[in-house]
Amino acid sequence: MLDNKAFLTTVSLLVTMVLVALKALASVWSGSISLLAELLNNSMDIVTALVALLVVRWSDRPADESHPYGHGKAESLGALVTASLLIITYIIVGFQAFHRLVNPQPLQHLDWAALAVAFGIGVNLFRQWAFARAARQQRSQQLAAEALNFRMDIAASLVTLAALGLAALLPQAALLADPLGALIVVAGALTLAVRLALGAIDTLLDRAPLERIEPIRQAVLEIDGVAAVPLLRVREVGTRCFVELVTAIPRTLSLEAAHDLANQIEERIRNAVADAEVLVHTEPVAESNESLVEAIQRLAARHGYAVHNVCAYVIDEAVYAHLDLEVDGASTLQAAHAQASDLEARIEQTLGIAHVWVHIEPTADVTQARTPPDLPVLADQIAQAAAHVPEVRRVHNLRIDQAGEDVLVSLDCQFDPHISVADAHLVAERFEAVLRRRLRRLGRVSIHTEPFDAVDQ
Repeated sequence: MLDNKAFLTTVSLLVTMVLVALKALASVWSGSISLLAELLNNSMDIVTALVALLVVRWSDRPADESHPYGHGKAESLGALVTASLLIITYIIVGFQAFHRLVNPQPLQHLDWAALAVAFGIGVNLFRQWAFARAARQQRSQQLAAEALNFRMDIAASLVTLAALGLAALLPQAALLADPLGALIVVAGALTLAVRLALGAIDTLLDRAPLERIEPIRQAVLEIDGVAAVPLLRVREVGTRCFVELVTAIPRTLSLEAAHDLANQIEERIRNAVADAEVLVHTEPVAESNESLVEAIQRLAARHGYAVHNVCAYVIDEAVYAHLDLEVDGASTLQAAHAQASDLEARIEQTLGIAHVWVHIEPTADVTQARTPPDLPVLADQIAQAAAHVPEVRRVHNLRIDQAGEDVLVSLDCQFDPHISVADAHLVAERFEAVLRRRLRRLGRVSIHTEPFDAVDQ
C-alpha cells in the first residue's frame, strides 16, 4: 500500500488535518510565533496534499489523441503549485516573525507546545521516508515534492523545538529565541521551495536533462554500424522519458539490416533509461573507405538506375567517369536519353565529377535458345582464339548456345594464380576481342576468371 501514490496522499492528508488541529490548540495556549509558523505550514500542507491527490490521479491517465505524451507533466505542474504555496506561506510567516521580534510577547504552556512539535516530528519522519521511497520507485516529481516538504517540516520543527527549549530554560531569552527560530525556519524553507519551483519550471519548459544525454549518446555510438549521432533530443514527462535521435549508418546496408540496427539502438537506450519511449531516424552516409566507383554505383541505385562497367579517372586534377546504363529495350531513344542525362547530372552535381559519359544498353529479357548446328566448328575456333592469348592457361566448362542469329558463349578461363584482378580483367577483355574477330555471329560473352590449378586438369 505504501507504493500507491493515491493511498499515500490520502492518508497524508488525514494525518495533516490531525496535526493542524493539535498545533492550533498548542499555539493558542502558548502564544509562540515559531509554533504559529508550524501551524501555518501544516495548514498549507492540507492545500498541497489536496493538490498532490488531484495531480497523481490526473498524471496516471494513459496517453490519448489529445495528449500523445501522456499526462505526466501534471506532476510538474502540481510541484510548481506546491512550491509556490510554500513560498507564499513562509514569506507571510517571516513578516510575522519579524514583527514579533520588534514587538515581543510573553510565552505560556511551553511544555504543551514542545509536545505537539515533537509528535509532529515523529509523524513527519515516517511520512518523509514513505514518500521519498515511493518517489524513487515511481520517479514521481509530485511525491518527491511532498517528501521535500516533509523534510522542511522536520527541519522547521527541530528549530521550533530548540527555540521552545531555550525559552523554557532561559526565560529572559524567550522573547528573542522564539521569533529568531521562526526566521531561521523561514530562510531554510524558502531556499528549498525556490529550488523545487525552479526544477518544476525546467520540466514544464522541456529543459533537456543534460545528465541523460551524453550517456545515451555514448551507448548508441558503441553499437557497430552507427557512425554518428548528429541529433539527440531527450524530454521528461512525469515519470516517462522520451528520446528522439538521428543516427548516421552506412548507406550500403539493406532496408532490413537498417531496420534491425534501429531496433538494436532502441533496445540499447531502453537498457540505459528504463521505460524510455524511443524514436530512431536513420540517415544513410558514405563510409570513410568508400571508393568513387562505389559512390557512383550507390548513387545510381538510390535513384533507380541499373549501371555496370563503371570506371573513373583523373586528368589534370579533374575527375571523369564512364559507365553503362541498362534501359528497357522497348523504350524510345528519347526516353532512354532523358534517363542518361538525368543520371549524368546527378553524378556530376553530387560527386563533383567534371563529366560523365553514359553508354545506353538495352536490358534483355529471357529468350529461347538452342544448340547451334555448327557447334564443333565454334568450339574449335574458341580453342584457337585461346591459343593466341598466352596468359590463358586453360579454358573449360565451355557452353555455346544460339539465340536467334547470335551465338552466346560462356566459359571458365584460368590464369596464373598470382596475377592481379585488374590484369586478369584486361586479359579477359583481350580474349573477348579475339573471339569477336573470329566469330562474327558472337553475341554475349561471359568469361569467368579463376586461378590455374594443375591438380584440376
